[in-house]
Amino acid sequence: RLADRRREKQILNRQLRKAMVPKNALSVLNEVKGLKMSEFTFERDGNGLFAAYVTINSLDYVGRGRSKNLAKHAACEDAWRDYIIACRTPKKEDEAAPLDSDDLPMVNLACYAIFKLFGQWKNEGFKIPAMNAALSEEANPGRPIRLELPPNSEEMHPASLLTMMRPGTCYEECGTSGREPNIIHYLRSVVDKITFTACGRSKKIARSNVAVAACNVLFDTNFEAD
Repeated sequence: RLADRRREKQILNRQLRKAMVPKNALSVLNEVKGLKMSEFTFERDGNGLFAAYVTINSLDYVGRGRSKNLAKHAACEDAWRDYIIACRTPKKEDEAAPLDSDDLPMVNLACYAIFKLFGQWKNEGFKIPAMNAALSEEANPGRPIRLELPPNSEEMHPASLLTMMRPGTCYEECGTSGREPNIIHYLRSVVDKITFTACGRSKKIARSNVAVAACNVLFDTNFEAD
């Protein structure tokens, strides 16, 4: 029936709006399972430009910019490009890249594409509507929260699922322990008035472990901490 198809389309569009929010390269890299990212190191040249160095999956990247933040994101954009191309590159010369490869994180790719497109429009002078569900709770009070898990929740990264279910979730650094190269990072987050704290060998792992703890308690998931 036409009414049923229209209803199904509305539900699908609603799910896509909640899942596909603009995200920069650093955000999508942090959400992809299996990526190993080092801490950033920075240098400043004689012209005042910053260089950001990072190693991702044993590959070294450097980004440059007028600030540490811009340099860091430049390095992440190169890493994200290489990762996506690698996902679509056949492992053997005579092998075609599968169109339905499970290795290609389509939602993350779409979020990054939206981020870049909106940035381009903004640079052209257009006023872009707010779509980012990851803005702080203080900036957007009273945002609705999801009550039901998405169908693919078990396949999602815990941090992505937590952001989808509780828009505005923020993470706070709580310090470190140990010495190089065995430093342990501690992070925490307050979700539904419950404080979740976790640690990890990097900030990324600690952030993921906080999300694991929150999702398992709040949504009865079965994520495993790293």
